[in-house]
Amino acid sequence: QLDIVACSSCGHLSNRAFDTDAADELYGALVLTNEPVSPGMIAAVDETAALIMRHLKHVPAVLEVGGGGGALSLALARRSAHV
Repeated sequence: QLDIVACSSCGHLSNRAFDTDAADELYGALVLTNEPVSPGMIAAVDETAALIMRHLKHVPAVLEVGGGGGALSLALARRSAHV
């Protein structure tokens, strides 16, 4: 469930509906590297980023709300003005 809200002081976006009690269960079983760990994974992330970018204006600002290790955000950051 999403309930995206902006902080009135700084503008930070967050999901108010996120259950912080579930964070350990959600993230505790994974070791997040923030980097793809194989050539195939690198290619898949780059292909996904390229597909997304084909639908956007040149050098866009991107908001990526994901639940992974950050590889897609990093791939989008290389192609974007802001992420």
